[in-house]
Amino acid sequence: MHPQLENAIAPVRKRMQRQILLRYVATGSILGGVVGIAAAIVRILAAGYMPWWLVVIAALAAPIIAVVRGSQQRVSDEAAARAIDDCYSLKSRTQTALAFSQTAQPTEAQLMQIAEALPHLSGVDPARVVTMPLPKKIYGGCAAILVAIGLAFSPVISWQFLHREPVLVDPFANLSPTLGNELEELPDVGTVETATQRGTTPVLFGRQRIANEYFRRQSQQAVEP
Repeated sequence: MHPQLENAIAPVRKRMQRQILLRYVATGSILGGVVGIAAAIVRILAAGYMPWWLVVIAALAAPIIAVVRGSQQRVSDEAAARAIDDCYSLKSRTQTALAFSQTAQPTEAQLMQIAEALPHLSGVDPARVVTMPLPKKIYGGCAAILVAIGLAFSPVISWQFLHREPVLVDPFANLSPTLGNELEELPDVGTVETATQRGTTPVLFGRQRIANEYFRRQSQQAVEP
């Protein structure tokens, strides 16, 4: 290949390869974010039986594979020459010059075609031929991956706790054994209703009354010498 032709095509070819790599990374980041969030949700619902590092691997596996696969992609010189022709409206001058320069013994007519194309290639700007704006999918994919990694360290749901049978605790189980005799002295419901009808102050009735009376007497006993 003619050196001047190589100097024009090689930078364009490299930028096209980086452009392909960015597309792979963008797709891989989106896929990794979706898979990572799904794995994190499964871990939360599975009560932590899935380790957190599996979620991290699920989120980062797709981007890593995308980088490897994207790095393996190769752009041919013909594709780079075609991109130059399309960008600068050179018809097929660059492609024709490239094809003629790769022949073992180019003819005089072919050498003239190469010489005619070289002046057009002296001012080739690779950034103009191959624009590389950062794909918007990369932002969304990176955000999804960060969410997945954050969920990997979030608290999990304990289904055993949610479905556990409630334990009823009797607050009066440890009260004084003499409390039974004291309860017999409390008025029954009829006595309370009669006191209410008379307009007098009725005696509190129920467990709250029992607890208050018990703890009041215990406090008095603690204060007395």
